[in-house]
Amino acid sequence: MGTGTEPELERAGPVSPAVELAWGPWWVKMGDMELLRQPSDFDRLLAEPLAIVFKHSTTCGISAQAHRETERFLAEHPDQVIHKVEVAESRAVSDHIEAKTGVHHESPQLLVLRDGEVVWQGSHSRITAEAIATSLS
Repeated sequence: MGTGTEPELERAGPVSPAVELAWGPWWVKMGDMELLRQPSDFDRLLAEPLAIVFKHSTTCGISAQAHRETERFLAEHPDQVIHKVEVAESRAVSDHIEAKTGVHHESPQLLVLRDGEVVWQGSHSRITAEAIATSLS
């Protein structure tokens, strides 16, 4: 239960009522997905040894299927985190990722970065729980 001083949170898609939203220093945690809201949020990931970034369109059926696959991946790999960008709501973040990585924007799109470099990317039906897991091995 909140203290009444927290800023109002927007839902980032279907979230189980059991999942508690909590504020962090630069992200909103949603179970095992962290919602990136600012270009600087992505920049912080460039220093991480591993980062998985999912660019999601909240109005696209194909993206909804890819989102289910990311959730399935997280259920099978609870030690992992996926950093999600809702493209329509955070276009500046999506554009920033394209500029920083050189990977042409698509939606849905999933990028796997190691030490700031893209080592795998998939879009549309290539985004499956199995493909994400394979990209990490």
